[in-house]
Amino acid sequence: MNGALLSRAGWCSRCGSAAARQATGPWWHRGPLAVLLSLAYVGAWLRLDAIAASFEASQEVSLWYPPAGLTIVLLLVFGLRYTPAALLAEVLHGWLVGSMEGGWAGVVFRAAVSTTVYAGCSYWLLHRAKIDPRLPGRRDMLWFLTVACLAGPLLVAVVQVIQYNVIDVLTWSDLVADVAGYWSGRVTGIGIVAALLLVASRRVPALWPGRPPLPTSTAGYRSGWGLLEPVSQAVLLGASMFAVYGMPTGAGAGLDVTYLVYIPIIWIAVRGGFTHVVAAIFLANVLAVALVGGAVTNNPLRLQLGLATLTMTGLSLGAFMSQRRADMVAARHAAQHAALTGLSNRVRLMDRLAASMRRRGDSSAVLALLYVDLDRFKAVNVAFGHKVGDALLAEVARRLERTAHSANLVSRLGGDEFAILLDDGLSVDDGHSVDDRIRDESAATQVSTLAQRLLEEMRRPFPVDGHELTVTASVGIAIADVGTYGARRQRAPPTSPARCWARCADTVSAPVTSSWRSPKAAPWSTRRWSGRRCAS
Repeated sequence: MNGALLSRAGWCSRCGSAAARQATGPWWHRGPLAVLLSLAYVGAWLRLDAIAASFEASQEVSLWYPPAGLTIVLLLVFGLRYTPAALLAEVLHGWLVGSMEGGWAGVVFRAAVSTTVYAGCSYWLLHRAKIDPRLPGRRDMLWFLTVACLAGPLLVAVVQVIQYNVIDVLTWSDLVADVAGYWSGRVTGIGIVAALLLVASRRVPALWPGRPPLPTSTAGYRSGWGLLEPVSQAVLLGASMFAVYGMPTGAGAGLDVTYLVYIPIIWIAVRGGFTHVVAAIFLANVLAVALVGGAVTNNPLRLQLGLATLTMTGLSLGAFMSQRRADMVAARHAAQHAALTGLSNRVRLMDRLAASMRRRGDSSAVLALLYVDLDRFKAVNVAFGHKVGDALLAEVARRLERTAHSANLVSRLGGDEFAILLDDGLSVDDGHSVDDRIRDESAATQVSTLAQRLLEEMRRPFPVDGHELTVTASVGIAIADVGTYGARRQRAPPTSPARCWARCADTVSAPVTSSWRSPKAAPWSTRRWSGRRCAS
């Protein structure tokens, strides 16, 4: 959200000035680079247009039309100021590739219609729907499919096919079929080219200076198959495309095997998510056109609608699956983290603690837990309000994370209570291993040093909402040598080890006892720190 707000405000991350960002603009808006980008776009557009022309079923009706997808990418990524480059490419198409039907007036009219519609779709997506052009979420993808892939091409198809009928290039009797063919070719072209390039642009942060980086994709192959699953999917996709589009005439007489192409697409979408199905859809369309070749069938509309339906189905399913996984990750994160501070909550602390004790039960390692409680925090809420109090808690959380080593688990237990778990193999702030440095009596000394640093950090004023707030904290310490009772765990009743740590966190000034701990085990040591005073 912050990245989006900065982007709308024109914030310049390089110099910190919104005015400077407006003056310089992104790198692709600077004179020579803008010209080079426009020329590269026009060259690529004409090349794709020539490829599409070799698969025309009728006048201006191709099996698929990738140049339309390239135009959408140009306008969504680099901005509407590149609309003249899109118009130039359409005019060159009518002059170099087309037959100049209707003269220059007809060429300019068709170019203006296509460019205006695609620019309008891009404007709507960016400024009305306010999508992220990188298509990270289901909402972004559905708006993209509805406006850029379906509505825009349909409007262009209706206007241009009617114009061809007016100048007697096409016949009125085939109006519906020609509109459907023109539209489905653009739908497929935008779906495969634009979606692929927009997803690929995520790996180029320089293209998105005003947008925050996207989180790591949660979709992927998590089974133990390794590369076997994606290889199997690729083989099945190729075999199904050959069965549908590459079988010799008469080999499958009486059989309709079109549905076979949906099996690998659904598999890839469900298992791999949106990013994987985008590549699969592109490959499927390339294979279909390559297998059909220049020998377009007598009924090209069936092939066009089949490719368009496959493209829309695969992209939609991939978007829904990626969003579902993202929602699951967000729900799991919300269940284990405090919403206000972003720290781990009590649930995650207990899980991590129990896992650490199970993992280290047979070793001589030492665990340490620090319990931090802010002193007289309620006075802040009374004097300044809960809004300032919440902001103070967030600042405290950030300061605790900076003071403790990044690998140590800092959690918020609730209210103004925090805990820091020093886990196996982790480090205190000086970089030395806890497992190596904390032993017996030295454990208390080492952890006490960290506690003292925490207290010193808490004494420094907190700038919050125009106020300089000074608070103090009390720190409780619990240290355990879990290895001494690891070998005796078989005789212990089924009592969770996390329970005694929970009591320690709640009553840090009292000794922690447990009915299942061996009397020969090393005792738990607890101390309570408050400023300079230490009561053992």
